Amino acid sequence: MKTSLPERRFVDANIFINWLKARPETAFRDENAAISGYILQKIENGEEVLTTVTIKDEVAIWLSRYRADALNRFLELLSGYITLDIVTPTAEDQIEAGKMMGRHKLNYTDLLTLRTMKRHNIKEIYTSDTGFDTIPETKRIFTELKKEEGYNTFLNKLKELQETNRPTHP
Repeated sequence: MKTSLPERRFVDANIFINWLKARPETAFRDENAAISGYILQKIENGEEVLTTVTIKDEVAIWLSRYRADALNRFLELLSGYITLDIVTPTAEDQIEAGKMMGRHKLNYTDLLTLRTMKRHNIKEIYTSDTGFDTIPETKRIFTELKKEEGYNTFLNKLKELQETNRPTHP
C-alpha cells in the first residue's frame, strides 16, 4: 500500500547548514549531514516544500561567518530547486511570533517559522531541531527518514563518493 505525503513540508535552516558544512565524500559518517543531504535530494527530485526568506537569510549569514566558500553553492542550490517556495513572513506573522516568545523553548526565528507554517497550513517540518517536538500541532520529520529505501540508496552513493576520492597508497 502506498502512503501519501502531506501537501508540503517546511524546510528549516539546519537542513541546509548540516549538508553544506559537511564534505559530501565523508557526509555518510555524519547522520545529521546524511539525512539533510537526503532531504535536499528529495527536493531536487521534485518534492514540494516551503521555506522563508528568513530561513534563507539565516543560512546565508551562517555560511558567510563559518563557511564563506559554500555561500555561492547554497545560493545556486536554491535556484535549482524548482519545487521550493520561498515566502516572506507577513507583519502579522512577525507580531504573532513575538507574542509567542516565552511560551515555547524556541527562538524568534523558529516561532516565525511556526506562524508561517500555520498560515500555509503546513503541519510537518524537516529539521534536526528537537525543540519543534514540543509543539503538538507540528510534526518534526528527520530521523525516521533513515527507514526509507531512498535513504539507503543515497547513503550508498555517498560511500561510493568517499571510495572514489580516497587517496591510493603504494
